[in-house]
Amino acid sequence: MYRLWRLLLLLGSVGLLASCTADVDVYSAQVSRDDSRLRLTLQTCNPTSVATRVVDVGHRVEVAVSASPTRLLGGPECQHLVVVALPEALAGRDVFDRSSRRLVPVELSSQRWPYDRERFTLADYVAALAAMVACLEARDPLIDATIVDDLDWPTFDWQKPRDERGNMSAPAVSECRSEHLGPLRG
Repeated sequence: MYRLWRLLLLLGSVGLLASCTADVDVYSAQVSRDDSRLRLTLQTCNPTSVATRVVDVGHRVEVAVSASPTRLLGGPECQHLVVVALPEALAGRDVFDRSSRRLVPVELSSQRWPYDRERFTLADYVAALAAMVACLEARDPLIDATIVDDLDWPTFDWQKPRDERGNMSAPAVSECRSEHLGPLRG
């Protein structure tokens, strides 16, 4: 009976620790071209959950981020990106990280629209992204693909497990990209 209680206590403690979050420092920020969103670079390594809070205090925007604990602390080798919407345009104001209690360096987005704007709309691009994701998952059932909300416009992301030798081959990515996103190029 004593061993059962120890086991239950151990399992409960592990479950509680896994569900906890901790404050995470924001390393840097990039503001979208329309000044309405920030891409925050976090000092954490692939957290399982991230919670953000953005507060506009007039003269600056304050951000607070918490994330699930990870084995690695972050740093140049491993950082995590998260995109947050701003309540009002940044308009050159400072961004303050509540966790580190410091101002965060902010860069303007350097992304350029990669497709012919004269012939295609954002709706055309989003439809092509959806077709791209469907193509990836149809051609390679081991690929998990999604449309992600990036800083200036949506994009796609994909993951695939490595084989027993640690290799990952994904020819479907270039095939589907050529088939669905290639025709949108100018």
